[in-house]
Amino acid sequence: MQAFFWRRRMIPSPLGTIIEQLAADGHLAADEVLALRGAVYPDGAVLRSEADALVRLVGLVQSADTTWPSLVAEALA
Repeated sequence: MQAFFWRRRMIPSPLGTIIEQLAADGHLAADEVLALRGAVYPDGAVLRSEADALVRLVGLVQSADTTWPSLVAEALA
């Protein structure tokens, strides 16, 4: 499994790759939120590292599709 270091924490790919791309422009479109959902829930469970990555992404997102807050809430629940 590939991974990259984002803010000194190792984030597993493909989530890490998606976050790296999304952090570049600060906007999350509906298709990007859907891609994040697929990366966070590939096996039906959210790992701590995946939840942490979403929390960090919250601070970088300046605008987002209306589905973004529900993804974050579900992943952190």
